[in-house]
Amino acid sequence: VCSFVPVVGWIIASLPMGIVALSESGFRKLVQVVAMVLGVHAGLVLILPAFASAKLKIHPLTVLASLYIAEHYVGVQGLFL
Repeated sequence: VCSFVPVVGWIIASLPMGIVALSESGFRKLVQVVAMVLGVHAGLVLILPAFASAKLKIHPLTVLASLYIAEHYVGVQGLFL
């Protein structure tokens, strides 16, 4: 569900993982979880615009710019447009 909101969804989805990692295994495991989540998110930020641009036949930066503009003017609801 959280993957539908590309800007904050990954943060919301990662909070429970971080809390469990910290409470069960300590700070070291929390750092590992944060590194994993950032790695996956960075990959998605680079890959998903490429897929969207291939389907829509527009430049990947246009996809990212449209997400930014929609969020700026409409708010989080604009990310669903």
